[in-house]
Amino acid sequence: MNKLHPAYLFAILATVQSAHAANTFDGTWSTIFICPATPDGTKGYARNMLAQVRNGVLHAEIGIQGQAGYLALDGAIQPNGNAILTGQGLTSSPDYAVGRPSPTTLYKFQLQSRFTPTQGTGNRVETRRCNVTFTRN
Repeated sequence: MNKLHPAYLFAILATVQSAHAANTFDGTWSTIFICPATPDGTKGYARNMLAQVRNGVLHAEIGIQGQAGYLALDGAIQPNGNAILTGQGLTSSPDYAVGRPSPTTLYKFQLQSRFTPTQGTGNRVETRRCNVTFTRN
């Protein structure tokens, strides 16, 4: 009788766990960004967008790519529900961006996030604190 080497068994188990984790979070998620006003007078705002998770990878975008106000959010959700998502976009009105940059200025941030099969939260920590909630549809 042939026996599998323990390293092969570990690889098979890791693949099965990864596939299960990916399916755990797959689907459509409602996403709400809330960025409060800052002490320097930058106005607060809230933005709603839909995110799609496929094979454990999240992608969301709002606006028109290349135009003011565009935002994309991307990243992998780990099997334990942790994720570091990357946001990248173009500013819109200077009143809502720290430092008052002109419209269509490129910005990028990371969102430390945690997901369960039905909900999630995230916190933006660079430049300006923002909170994000995710709700699975």
